[in-house]
Amino acid sequence: MAADIISKEKLDKEMERTEKSLNTIKIAIPKNGALYDVAMDVFNVVESYIKDAKYFRDSGDFVNSFGSLYYAYGWMDCGVRLGIFDGGNDYKNFTHYR
Repeated sequence: MAADIISKEKLDKEMERTEKSLNTIKIAIPKNGALYDVAMDVFNVVESYIKDAKYFRDSGDFVNSFGSLYYAYGWMDCGVRLGIFDGGNDYKNFTHYR
């Protein structure tokens, strides 16, 4: 039923985009920086949402998988915007501070 709402192809495309974004970001805070632990916590949240997305996908729950990917992406984008993540020069996928 849920797979009818979000196609496997659409889910696969979003999974690929999210994982590519995860591989793009880098922690922008030095290890001795005051916000380093915060950056690592946010990074771990992103990884957890991606793990959840894969679990839901493998269970056939494409709706919750898609939602988990959007949460993961939102956390990454927010981290780039706040400056705790470096999104490189990827202005297409991340909202950079200007």
